[in-house]
Amino acid sequence: MSVRSRHNVGGRRRPPLTIRTLLAVLLSIGGAGLASAQPPAPVAVVLAADAAARAGLSIPIDVHPLMGDAVVQLRLAPAGAGSEAVRRTALRVLAAAPGGSAVATADRVDDPVGGLTIAHADGSQVRTALPGVAGAAFAPDGSWLAAVDGQGRVWRVDPKGGFASRLAEGPFGGALAFARDGALLVIKVASVEAPYTSHLVRIDPDGGHFTTVAGIDEPLVLSAQPLSDGSLAAAVHPLGAASLSGGSRRAAVRSLSTSGGPPRMLP
Repeated sequence: MSVRSRHNVGGRRRPPLTIRTLLAVLLSIGGAGLASAQPPAPVAVVLAADAAARAGLSIPIDVHPLMGDAVVQLRLAPAGAGSEAVRRTALRVLAAAPGGSAVATADRVDDPVGGLTIAHADGSQVRTALPGVAGAAFAPDGSWLAAVDGQGRVWRVDPKGGFASRLAEGPFGGALAFARDGALLVIKVASVEAPYTSHLVRIDPDGGHFTTVAGIDEPLVLSAQPLSDGSLAAAVHPLGAASLSGGSRRAAVRSLSTSGGPPRMLP
């Protein structure tokens, strides 16, 4: 189809549409299409305590003080029968908020309609549609939850409203922990399907940027936890190493100094 110019009332000829103008229009339309094609944020549902009870979804939380800390116990009602029974029996406890004020749980990894549930001590719940959640950890102040979905992406979840925003693409494994300075410790894997190599990274909780933690030579890092002296304990798998029982591979735990000192083997 040809593009013709028209004359305006004053008799002056309008400039014809150029190829550059047409390209600009097409690019703007394509850009709008790409923006609209971005996946939407996961759907979140907030259930009051009475609504969760009526639906048979209550997750009562009991907190037992123990040596200056607390042990959190969940009391699950009978799940009944059918698909809901299967889902409830496969419930996985992922993390507890400081003081036991909330607990993050997830359905079985291979449940296509499963997701993340944050149960609060007052009986209310927040359910976020993050299928295949592999792991989660509450921030030290309990203000947000870090969760890894089935595709290895890290999400930042509001424990009160359930809103989830993507923090980092990954792929990452399901072991998460928070360092004493507030950074998120996550295992960066080669792929979710075949995590044959992995390394420990620190994720900035504000910008999502991550850096590799130095000092680990083993090619397969399983998890990491901060220690009371400020160092990190990392569980690693020295591929090819043999245990004293002969032939089988073994796992080791290394302690990493945050001040740059050499790692050491923990007893």
